[in-house]
Amino acid sequence: MNKSKMTAFLVAGGIACGCFAAAPADAKKPAAAPAPAPAPAPAPAVKAVQPAQTEKTMKPADLFANVPAVVAEVKGQKVTKDMLVADVMKAFPDGKIPVGLTSKQFNAALPGIARQLVLQKIFDSELAKAGIKPSEKMAKEKFTEEFKKMDKRMLSLMTQQLQMQHKTLDQYIDEMAKNSAIQEQVAMQKYLEEKVLSTVKFDKTIAPDAAKKFYDANPKDFEEKADSPDQIRASHILIKVDGKDASVDKAAKEKADKLLAQLKKDPKLFEKLAREDSACPSSVRGGSLGAFAKGQMVPEFEKAALALKPGEISSTPVKTKFGYHIIRRDALKTNATMTPFDKVKDEIEAYLKSRKDVEEKQAQQKAVMAYFDKLEKEYGVKYFVKMPVMK
Repeated sequence: MNKSKMTAFLVAGGIACGCFAAAPADAKKPAAAPAPAPAPAPAPAVKAVQPAQTEKTMKPADLFANVPAVVAEVKGQKVTKDMLVADVMKAFPDGKIPVGLTSKQFNAALPGIARQLVLQKIFDSELAKAGIKPSEKMAKEKFTEEFKKMDKRMLSLMTQQLQMQHKTLDQYIDEMAKNSAIQEQVAMQKYLEEKVLSTVKFDKTIAPDAAKKFYDANPKDFEEKADSPDQIRASHILIKVDGKDASVDKAAKEKADKLLAQLKKDPKLFEKLAREDSACPSSVRGGSLGAFAKGQMVPEFEKAALALKPGEISSTPVKTKFGYHIIRRDALKTNATMTPFDKVKDEIEAYLKSRKDVEEKQAQQKAVMAYFDKLEKEYGVKYFVKMPVMK
């Protein structure tokens, strides 16, 4: 990770969660909302350079041909072409220009790259003035704090994934805290929190009746059309498997077997266990994938679902490339209905919370960008590459 790229400020708590199926046809609006994910104040956005794989690899001299000898000045100090080239080459995999990257693509990204380089120079100065020094202790404290604030279900899923890798949460925090690049990012985050984010006031309160009002105002989002006879309706609990490590696979299988043993004793626990243990976004709906057409799911899943009768749960966990699934075949809906409010209340509340989270991040980003603009003026920044006009 190259600190000068400033592509993101790290905050613990993000967890990738994928599912094997596209959103079912009857998925409700809240389920499609972005999941809340704690994020630090964002760095300036720079559009990623996407290489066209059909092109030939360029030479550095050709790629950087249009970069002026002096890219910018910060308090009279020059930010040179050599500095920018070194910074960019470090960011490329193995320090080599990606196959197919064109000068046109690079030139389009140049203003953003130049600004990142300038802002990093300013940040180094500001951190020194504020007496903030990157350290393992600071990083460890930050991650510990963020994990304490994490949603309980997300934390539980992350802990489970770490257990499958034979790691504890404390070991994971220690590993991250020892990374010098992460220590630098945490120091930047600390600075922005003290200088900028502490001044951003945002009300995240959600009224007690907000979910019901949303439900009443958006009836079409909760309509359930009758299923077609050729469709399949199912629910599942996914125990995700990351990587190809045999021990990780074994741990996931053992967890799936334990959950299935519970369901064999009491099938009514299915929705509860799905909400608590499934690694699929469908967990908020008690594992329901709704109705889907044949061919929409991976073959192993579809074959197992078709072999079940409505209401029946698979006798063994079903393995796919995503992990182990406990599948329940659900009866098709023969008539159009409205999903009862009680069934989607939690889902709506999660959606409203995620919307507030997004709005808060937008407010934070706006404040940080305004602060960056202020710093550039204070440091008398002059650019010698054509910068886009900011609206």
